[in-house]
Amino acid sequence: MVASELAGRWDSYRFESNCLKTYEEGAFNDLALSLHQGNPKINKGNVVREVGNSLYEIFREAAGQEKDAFSDPINPVEKAVSTGTPYYDAKKNRIWLGDDSVRASGKTRVPKDIQTEELIYVKALTRAYCENSSIDGREVQVADIPDRYQSHFQDQRKAFFAAEWLKETSWNCFTDDRPLFDEFLDEIYEGVSDTNLDEYSSQVKRLLATLSQSARVQLNSITLNHIEGLIDIRCRKGACHELVNDSRLSWEE
Repeated sequence: MVASELAGRWDSYRFESNCLKTYEEGAFNDLALSLHQGNPKINKGNVVREVGNSLYEIFREAAGQEKDAFSDPINPVEKAVSTGTPYYDAKKNRIWLGDDSVRASGKTRVPKDIQTEELIYVKALTRAYCENSSIDGREVQVADIPDRYQSHFQDQRKAFFAAEWLKETSWNCFTDDRPLFDEFLDEIYEGVSDTNLDEYSSQVKRLLATLSQSARVQLNSITLNHIEGLIDIRCRKGACHELVNDSRLSWEE
């Protein structure tokens, strides 16, 4: 019973932090020297962490618990918990704000059929993919996308819906009467607009360069990025398609 309770509440990051505050460096050096003989991976820099992980495993095994393939006693989520940083728990689909949490919007599969809110960015993508294809003067359709771009197109739909999920999850979050999602889009736009305006030999090259740049945009100044794990690469790329929907980005000259 006690082991089960300890395993369920164990926080290796907090254990490490408390040890470092309580004991002198010499104690850790002596401990590392003693334990290194039995475990060559242990050194002065990770000895407290390894001891914490070992204690967690002892409590878990004593409680008869199987190891969770997704668990990591010192993962970024637990670091966020220990430091009080808000974070997104993907397994539970909740955003934790200190001791309180809110449920994030449910993530749904990308619909098989193109939705109304997708029409603008999908048309832009289709024109980019089919720029060098012979379509006999008619408007290009999704079915006309060359095979080499089909997988990329599906990835962009996933990215768009990732951004839509972020918008829905943060719908009631504002700063200076502006949605935080708009702040996110503005920051992505500032980071990719120069890349998007550069000269390219094709629309696809402009598309790929802009998407690649979105992954490198610094988001340290925006509020949503302060929630650990909330904004991923797909959200960033999806933001580009949101900006296309808003006529702020284009793949054409």
